[in-house]
Amino acid sequence: ADKQAWLPRVKSGLATLFKHVEEGYGAMPARGGCFECTDKQLYLAIIALLPDDIKKSMKLNDSPPHHPDPELRLGGGSPVGGHNF
Repeated sequence: ADKQAWLPRVKSGLATLFKHVEEGYGAMPARGGCFECTDKQLYLAIIALLPDDIKKSMKLNDSPPHHPDPELRLGGGSPVGGHNF
């Protein structure tokens, strides 16, 4: 995976990434076309696509980011809604 391509997406927040997968974004169909997939499966698929060095800096749980914690930060910086990166 291309870290430079993923950084702006990760900084927008995992909740935003999940929303784009859930609702569709641009040419990508809603739920990636996988309507039988659970929210958790889609969330884990997003994580699987992230570059390893970004994943290593993230502290994630197994739940989709529907209830973001505003105190969680990306690299100690800005809040990213949903998870501690």
